[in-house]
Amino acid sequence: MPDARPSSNYDPLGNGARSLLVLDNIELFGQPFKGKFYFQGESLYEVMLSLTPQPTANQGKATFDNLRVALRAKYGPEINTGGVVNSVGSIINPTWISGGTNIELTYVSIGGGDAVVNVVYQARVGKEAAKL
Repeated sequence: MPDARPSSNYDPLGNGARSLLVLDNIELFGQPFKGKFYFQGESLYEVMLSLTPQPTANQGKATFDNLRVALRAKYGPEINTGGVVNSVGSIINPTWISGGTNIELTYVSIGGGDAVVNVVYQARVGKEAAKL
């Protein structure tokens, strides 16, 4: 990836995968996202795209809705439409599966403040487990 740069913070996941590459200014629906590429050993394990800077709740929800429509068009209906929306805030995280990849879209806003919007592409099965 020509514009990717080494990560200054490995930002490890719970399974030990580390963010080794970062790609700034990925544009989706006219909004800037930052990409983090997580590796387990030599293998790419996960790609996380995060809306930056953090949007307001309304801006984040509009971007989330646009991404959800696009992901449905590409991957079909969600296999999981999980989430919680109540007076405290919103956590919405639909999930799709395509081949050996889980795709999860996440929207979080607590108390109507800034929101978090992420799209995560994650390997479902490790190479060795797939051989079983």
